[in-house]
Amino acid sequence: MIERFHQGETSMESPAPSAVPDTVLLGLAKHLRLTDSNLSVEQAATLAILEWQAAHGGASTPADANELRGYQWKTLFLPESTTLRLIYGCNSHYARVEGDHLVYQGCQVSPRQFAMMVTNSVRNAWRELWIRFPDSRDWKNAHACRAEQRKNSRQLPISPAETMQAAAASMADALRSALALVEHSNAETVTKFEQRLAPTRRAVDRVHEDCAFDS
Repeated sequence: MIERFHQGETSMESPAPSAVPDTVLLGLAKHLRLTDSNLSVEQAATLAILEWQAAHGGASTPADANELRGYQWKTLFLPESTTLRLIYGCNSHYARVEGDHLVYQGCQVSPRQFAMMVTNSVRNAWRELWIRFPDSRDWKNAHACRAEQRKNSRQLPISPAETMQAAAASMADALRSALALVEHSNAETVTKFEQRLAPTRRAVDRVHEDCAFDS
């Protein structure tokens, strides 16, 4: 939704909204950091706009607001209503994402804490936990989900600006390599020119040595 604002997507009945001042965004980012919120700046700003609209009788979109909520597990985002399962012994134990928190037996926990509470031991949560996202009926291992996310992120197309930066960096490297090659070639030429061995020394170079023995 924030991207729509930046791109100027508006309805026919309202003027294009202006960009949010940088100072406001910086203040929001600082507040999220101090409160240990899992929301990004874009998510928090969008949620604030939706709540403001709802509070002032404007049109709200609860579905969009719910999509912004979820638990951020390292680089993996778990939307609200995501379920985590841990099979221990013959029993399955479940934790669920409610709002911005992962909840197990009424307590807010991290995936690692969830695994420790069930097994009373230290476990690798990425390998032990299974995830079922709200829009899926299948359970996926957390480690596999993280690996799939990393693969998809590497396949994302880069922007034109990133392409130009990469091209400029390549040209700079090529120029530095060419200059280093020229400098090395010049050094080799000077060295070979100054080091004249006996078979190739010029007669004029030997005159001064012969004169040194004259009395």
